[in-house]
Amino acid sequence: MATEASTDTFDISILKEWIRVCDECHGSECHAEPISERPQHSVPDWVIDTENHCIVPGSSVQKYAALSYTWQRHGYLTTGVLENIPAVVKDSINLVRLSKIRYLWVDCLCIVQYDETTQDRVSHMGEIYSGAYLTIMAAGHNEGLQGLQHNYEQYVLDGYNSYSPKGYPSLERLHSSLLRSRWASRGWTFQEQLLAKRSLIFLDDLFFWDCQSKTCFTGPGGEHSPLDGHPDYRMAIASVEDEPKWRALGPLSPIPDFRLFVELVCRYSNRNLTYDQDTLPAFSGVLDAFAQSSFRGGFISGLPSLFLDASLIWQPLFKARRRSPVNGVSKFAPMASLPSWSWVGWQCLLDPGSLASGESYYWFIAQKNLWTTKKLVDWCTYSHDGVLQPITEPSLLEGFQDYRTTSCNKPLPSSWTRKTAAKTLYSGYCGNVTSWPEAEGFVHDSQPETFYQYPLPLSEASCAGMTTASLLYNKARASITRCAGSSFPTSANAQVKLATDTAPPSGDEGATMAF
Repeated sequence: MATEASTDTFDISILKEWIRVCDECHGSECHAEPISERPQHSVPDWVIDTENHCIVPGSSVQKYAALSYTWQRHGYLTTGVLENIPAVVKDSINLVRLSKIRYLWVDCLCIVQYDETTQDRVSHMGEIYSGAYLTIMAAGHNEGLQGLQHNYEQYVLDGYNSYSPKGYPSLERLHSSLLRSRWASRGWTFQEQLLAKRSLIFLDDLFFWDCQSKTCFTGPGGEHSPLDGHPDYRMAIASVEDEPKWRALGPLSPIPDFRLFVELVCRYSNRNLTYDQDTLPAFSGVLDAFAQSSFRGGFISGLPSLFLDASLIWQPLFKARRRSPVNGVSKFAPMASLPSWSWVGWQCLLDPGSLASGESYYWFIAQKNLWTTKKLVDWCTYSHDGVLQPITEPSLLEGFQDYRTTSCNKPLPSSWTRKTAAKTLYSGYCGNVTSWPEAEGFVHDSQPETFYQYPLPLSEASCAGMTTASLLYNKARASITRCAGSSFPTSANAQVKLATDTAPPSGDEGATMAF
């Protein structure tokens, strides 16, 4: 499996130095779990041995690099495999060989294509990337790792004129360039970047390093230049308010963060997929991280069970395209229904404001008299075999909201404390200052500086063992159906089923959603 070397001009010592510093100086958040300690489904079946030019079992190696890229054309592995391997794969093989990482995972060569096992292995791709020693992200517009032919002067002439104080391209500029790439418009690459512990990112004319502790760029003369202007900045996942509180999706806070969930869904929902039914699988690694860490009850068709009432009132910013499953591809894409009541059934830009009522547990947001969602019905899933299963998490959340009243005498949940929030001054975008008086709030032992309007139910220990696949596919994915009666139920005792919808309703193409 010999490849043509196209990385001769690349100074491999730069990458080796970045890896050395990260290995020796950064914490465990930059390091993947050892292969020997992972469950079998999260270990690659095969990896490429770049020294011996062959494919070997993933369980036989200690570490591997993974490649995140976009397929420029289809079917290049159906005939003449060696002749049709794209330049980006060849460049990555050579780069991994030179770096002494040795082993490389690439989906087109390490997952058996068009086989009965293909769909199952594709569903675990998120775990492959989160377990990689290093992820190579090929975000250039052309095939190959274009940034290997690094040209700093050309980078300046091309109009990238936003620099850090040291004269190098700013982190915001690198981030903006990455988001403009075709790579960033594809669905699968979203979780590949989010779940990667550390990445080597290639744009058209440069490359840079991004791990959970530092981002580095090679400046003039090959100088290793850390971009430290925003120590808590995470590439491509910057908060709308430019105050992100995370570097990766694992480990997450034990407290469910609905705002972070909305942020990520809004950035993902309009991405393109070759097969629309991949909408959930391509996001499953993100949901899995949430479900195992903090979101009690997991997810139903991409909506958190705990915040189901608030999640169901999502709205698009503009017209939405109805996603429709493609037939005849069941071996590598699930033939799952795409519910009209969930964002997964539509390709659109979501309006984060339509989901804001789910954030009412934040003490700071609650002071702004944000809209809240009141529970009127009890939900249950309705499976193909006719079994009804109650969804209890919304009722559980409603019970926790009772703590907002000072007359509530119920004992506080474990690790939660009632505390008085100090007087707060807030300066808005228009320069006006708002003053809030002292008020009671709640804090959790894990985040003593964060005030909540009421405590939140935490994830049960048993939920940590649930996979996203079981949370997604064992619960209904489809349209909302009334249990009985001719009008939508409004009483607190009403029960509404989430029933199976096997085909998109007619006339939905280009429609605007309204609940």
